[in-house]
Amino acid sequence: MRRYSSLSQLTLISVVVLLLAGTAFLLPAFAEEAASGPKIEVQAGSGMFQLVGGEVQLEALVTRNGKPASGVPVMFWIVSDPAKPKKMKKEATTPSTFLVGGVEIPEKGIRAVEWKTGADGIAIAPYRLGSKKGTYQVQASVEGLIGKPALFSINSGQLPILIITLLGGLGMFIFGMNLMGDSLQQWAGDKMRSILGFFTRNRVVALISGIMITFVLQSSSACTVLLVGFVNSGLMTLAQTIGVILGADIGTTLTVQLIAFDVGQFALAFVFIGFVCIFFTKNPSVNYVGRILIGFGLLFYGLKVMGGSMKPLSKYPPFIDILQRSTANPFTGLLVSTILTGIIQSSAATIAIALGLAMQTVVGPGGELVPLLSLKAAIPIIYGANIGTTITAGLAAIGTTRDAKRVALAHTMFKVVGVIIFMFLIGPLNGVVLKFGGSITRQIANAHTVFNVVMALLFLPFTRFFGVLVMKILPTKPEAKEAFKPKYLVSDLTRTPGIALEQTKKEIVRMGGIAVNMSDNIIESFKRKDSAFVDELIAENHKIEILEAAIRPYLAEIGSNKLNKDNASYALTLLNISNEYHEMGNTIAHDIYPLTETFIEQNLFFSPEGWAQLQKFQDKVGGDVRDAARAFAENDTKLAEEVTERKPALVRLEKELTKEHFERLSKGMAESVETSALHTGIMGGLRRVNSYATNIAYAVLGQV
Repeated sequence: MRRYSSLSQLTLISVVVLLLAGTAFLLPAFAEEAASGPKIEVQAGSGMFQLVGGEVQLEALVTRNGKPASGVPVMFWIVSDPAKPKKMKKEATTPSTFLVGGVEIPEKGIRAVEWKTGADGIAIAPYRLGSKKGTYQVQASVEGLIGKPALFSINSGQLPILIITLLGGLGMFIFGMNLMGDSLQQWAGDKMRSILGFFTRNRVVALISGIMITFVLQSSSACTVLLVGFVNSGLMTLAQTIGVILGADIGTTLTVQLIAFDVGQFALAFVFIGFVCIFFTKNPSVNYVGRILIGFGLLFYGLKVMGGSMKPLSKYPPFIDILQRSTANPFTGLLVSTILTGIIQSSAATIAIALGLAMQTVVGPGGELVPLLSLKAAIPIIYGANIGTTITAGLAAIGTTRDAKRVALAHTMFKVVGVIIFMFLIGPLNGVVLKFGGSITRQIANAHTVFNVVMALLFLPFTRFFGVLVMKILPTKPEAKEAFKPKYLVSDLTRTPGIALEQTKKEIVRMGGIAVNMSDNIIESFKRKDSAFVDELIAENHKIEILEAAIRPYLAEIGSNKLNKDNASYALTLLNISNEYHEMGNTIAHDIYPLTETFIEQNLFFSPEGWAQLQKFQDKVGGDVRDAARAFAENDTKLAEEVTERKPALVRLEKELTKEHFERLSKGMAESVETSALHTGIMGGLRRVNSYATNIAYAVLGQV
């Protein structure tokens, strides 16, 4: 029994050994057979964006033992079709389909098709997307496949929707930037006038002033337009603006650095916080901060929307081809960027579009993911944005003084000369910025900063030279005598209410000077008996009317901005004083001066006592008119108070003089009788003129 058991064990062991030996012999054969099985992978046609209804070539590569397998049948079939009609939903859609030459496509489309691989091991299946946007998926497989089938995925959308989304995001970006700039400006208020005081010091301080103003306005174009207005209104000279222009170029880099931060996911949080600051508080300063935050949030949300619309475009072959062609040549990128910036009038917006493109990725030559827009390709776009921003100032200079045109020319010269120099330094600039590191968006922002800072520092020592050069290009020439018009009311300045109100005051001071001249010559016009002299004085009132007609809508334009309490009150004061001068001019021109015609035609004379009384009363009234004008021009509240305090004494004087006049009438003095109507008319007109002067004094005191 034991012997039988041992024999059995020996037999069992022998069988196991034979089995193991057979397995070892057969495994390589099985492995070789398995290794010879086909594999399939996506060669082209996946991971892209295509328009609704567009056609795509799906290419599948079949290999065997690592080598292309030719003549292998490949089955393609549709896995996911957003346009496939739903059974429970009635809608007119055209499903996706494969395209087979000579075969009519049925209503439901060709859902599966078989193609053989060519000599290169690639099978190509023409495929047309359906009529609805979404993600279309197709699989491809072969018989005896080792591994997974090849999966093609194509995103589909409508180009008009993408363009509208892009433009909507751009509009939101620009609106947010303007809202933030306007709110910062209103928050700064009268500090803008203090910043202007820096301009006259030296070129370095002017540079700093340009940086500050551009940061407040959030636009170098707006700053330059402001400078054109300053020079056009006589507030600044050309020499003072050159340093500011260079500072504005640096100031705009702060905006670009700001938008390079990736805070799009928090954009709506800023909008909400801004909403809370505006609607749940009454503090003006907090309200301004709220508007700044809303502008900040809209700026970044607009950037996020633009990026979202560009993401599909980054997978759209025609778009990629156009972008690569336009950026392959630096001059093409420069030209396109210049034109785009000129159209949207914002260099920051153009660079924001470049940032949006750079945030998208594509597969590079080595299979790695690279930015859709490289730093080297973005640099010419930066240059073009800097040149394009000069178009805004150029447009603002149309119809202005020669000095204002010189400001726009100087701005253009700086940009063009700087770009010409830096076009030869694209490679070095690219290398320097890459050393700073950071994301691609930060690199583009840094390139913009380096370009503008180096350009400013390069040109700053030569500001006088550029000033002389601009003067030679646009030399001073004798200008024809122009019709009387406002000198200081520049529409471009209304974005800065504090400065625009000061400009309005200058025009009203001009009105005051004209009114003083008309008032001082009232009695003189009767003494001269010169009709031509009187006509000249009456014509002066037309100047007051021109200024008043311009000031009223200008103040309305300023008021269209949301003014702070002080500026709103000041605007009302200016409007009231303008009205008082208008009424004063009308009284002198239409009520008093016409009396001289009768005086001259009838060859009348006042009695010596009458002359003395009229001269005395006019001296008092003229003094009040002059003092009220000076109190307003110099903001002298003490002098204005003196004018208001003299009113009762003038009323008493008028009564005394009128009483004396009637006493002469009762005595039958011929000269007094003949000129009585003129005498009382002059006295009454002068009294009204004095009332207007007193009202102006009250306005200076804030007692409107």
